[in-house]
Amino acid sequence: MIKPNEIRIGNLVSHFSRICDVFEIGEGGWLRINNDQLNTLASECDPVPITEDYLVRAGLKKLGTKISGSTCYCFGNWILSINENGKDFHLLNKFSSPQSLIYLTINYVHQFQNIYFTLIGEEVKFTEETK
Repeated sequence: MIKPNEIRIGNLVSHFSRICDVFEIGEGGWLRINNDQLNTLASECDPVPITEDYLVRAGLKKLGTKISGSTCYCFGNWILSINENGKDFHLLNKFSSPQSLIYLTINYVHQFQNIYFTLIGEEVKFTEETK
């Protein structure tokens, strides 16, 4: 189940095991998904777990070096490091001085989409194989 306040238009959600785009958000937590006439409640949708596949298909570049054992990806001015457990995410702005880390827990694709939009100012564009 996804909380309605976490959803934005364009987020990916799972509806009965089918990955869907959110096209419209209405009052009372209802969503229009996949540009269908299908309306459903946010509570009837599940979050899509974040995987390396989603990060790569979102255009993040995997860096060849690890930082403290974490796998690192680059997007815009940001480096996203993911701990070996796959649940601890750290953001580092490459150009901030002094450099500081932002600690996040990103478990789902819609959370990543929301953070990406906040930092970059545009929507994540996934390649089709992601869906």
